[in-house]
This record gives sequence, C-alpha cells and structure tokens, in this order.
Amino acid sequence: MRIVFLVGSMNTKTNGVAAYTKLLSEQLKAIGHTVKTIVLNEEEPESVSKDIYTIEKSLSTVKRFLLLYSTLIKLNPDVISIQFVPYSYHKKGLSIELLIFTQILKKFKVHLMIHEPWIEITKQTNLKNRIVSILQKSLLFGILKNIKPVLITSTIPHYVKMTGRNVKLLPLISNIPFQPNLNLKARTEKELKCLFFGNFSFDTNGFKSQLIWIKQYCFENDLVPKITLVGDNGIQKAKNLLLINNILGERNLLDLGWLNEKDISCLLQEQDLGISRATLNLFGKSGSTLAMLEHGLPVLLRGIEETKVAKLSNSDFAKQLIQISEGFDYKMCRFEPKIDATNTHSLKFLSYINESILPS
Repeated sequence: MRIVFLVGSMNTKTNGVAAYTKLLSEQLKAIGHTVKTIVLNEEEPESVSKDIYTIEKSLSTVKRFLLLYSTLIKLNPDVISIQFVPYSYHKKGLSIELLIFTQILKKFKVHLMIHEPWIEITKQTNLKNRIVSILQKSLLFGILKNIKPVLITSTIPHYVKMTGRNVKLLPLISNIPFQPNLNLKARTEKELKCLFFGNFSFDTNGFKSQLIWIKQYCFENDLVPKITLVGDNGIQKAKNLLLINNILGERNLLDLGWLNEKDISCLLQEQDLGISRATLNLFGKSGSTLAMLEHGLPVLLRGIEETKVAKLSNSDFAKQLIQISEGFDYKMCRFEPKIDATNTHSLKFLSYINESILPS
C-alpha cells in the first residue's frame, strides 16, 4: 500500500505528533508498505530524508497549493493520512490554509487522525480562547465537510465524543519504544523511585498534590521518595522544582535533562512510579504517560475525576492508573511491559484503513 502522511512538522524533538508519525512510518515500512510524509508548516527541520517532502513556508499559498498538488500526483497514494492538531498547521491554531488545500485533498482517499480537535471551553477559559475555540471548531468541520474522509479516528474517548459518532477510537502509542535493559540496576526496597518525563502543566497545584501524595505514601510504607526528571520540562520547570525541593527535599531530586530514546527506555525500567501531567480523561493523548505505562510503571495522574469511562476504555492500563483520591493502600508493583506496542498499533491502523478503502 502507498501511504502518505500529511503533517505540520516532523521535528520529533519538539512535536509529539511528529514522533508518533515517525514511529508508525518506520513500522509500516518494515512490514512492506511504501510510506512518504508531506510537511506543511516546518519551522526547523530536524533532518533531511528522501521520504519527507517539505512544502516551503516562505512560498505563497498559491505556489504551496500547486506544489502540494504536484507532489501528491507524483506519489499517487492509496490513502492520505492527515495527522491533525490545529497548532501544528498554524501558529495560532487556525487551519485556514489546510481548509484551502482540501480542494486538492478531496480528490484522494483521506484518513483524518484527530490528535486534538479544538480548545475545549471551561469556566476558566478567557474570551480570546473562547473565540479561537469557535473558529477552530468551524475550520475542522469545514475540512471534514470538504474532504469527506473515508476514515476519521481520534486518540481518546473524550475526543471521539467531542467530534462525532462516525469517529473511531485509535489509541496512541508511546514515543519511546521498549529497549531491553541489559544493565538493569537492582531496586532497593527502601526507596520509591519516581519519574517525571516531559513538560510540566500549568496546574502547579495539581503537581503539588501529586508530590504530597507521594510523600504520604512513602511515610505510610516506610520508603524514601526519589524523583528523577527527564527532558527540559518546559517553562513551568522552575516553579515545580521549588515544590519538589520544599516537599520531598533537594537531596531526593535528580535532574537528567535530555536523554536519547534508548536511555529513557532503560531508565523507565528502573523506576517504581511514573508521575503524569495528564488527567484521567486525557492520559491517552500524552506520549510521556504512555511511555511510562507501556514500560510497566504504575502512573500517578494529575487531578481527581469521578468518571470511570476513560479508565475502563483502555483496559490494558486500567490497573496501572492511580488518582490521588485513591488513598495510600495502593499496592505498588511493576506490570508486564508492552514490548510489541508499535507493531500492534500499526496493524490496527492498517485494519481500519483497509476496511475503509477496500470495496465491500
């Protein structure tokens, strides 16, 4: 099968959708499919590849339109898979140009993967974001109306519910494939090794509650908390470092910064608990959370949500998810890692595509 992925960026260092697309592309190639990627909004190319076609941002919309058309005619895909996040195609999240490009895309069979649909309005949403949300929603439904995709999928049940009954659930995979750790360090029963991987959320109080839960859990179980940070952790890092030092103690913090995928995988296998920035409803869209879960870690989620829908919908991880409301009698243990997660996901992706584009 000839598959073309359409994305905003392929910079895997700064873009989770890029990391997902790269992993899925590599797996699909490994099992015999022809896979190319067209990039529409690249700020800083990570690398050059013969399988990646970049539509230069500096060109006019007309020239970009014609270049996209000629590239697609040349590649002649059986299916185009659009990996959709509003902010991936436009810095303000307004996918107007993508809507224009639907005049080309509608000539092909299209799969739309909705990683994030639009800004979700809550009581805390300011007026500016409320307006942006309305525009984003209108643009997405305009894109859907023009293209009439043969298949629409989304990453979590919450987004499936938001976007419509014709949307199928296609849970994400982590961006850190399992790598056997040949130098696995022995764990001590006196420590609780905790890992935070990725960017901190703006919910500082939510992270504070997670740290207090960890401190109390360690007190109840006669353990010393040890917390490790991986990545640059985003613009909220300084505030959260102060919280860690004040609640758990500076001597119990290890900040490793950027690590490669193999080293992160090996580190995950040495931990006892993952700390997630995600809530129960949204954990399935977090690549770092999925990395911890797929490596067999129990994961402490941010916030408290009463709904059990999201937890039960992904039964593979239901027993690994912890909310701070669950008390301190949780039996901390390792789970079997999902070693073959990427291959399993690619087969699910292909089965959905085949069901949609092959004649019945």
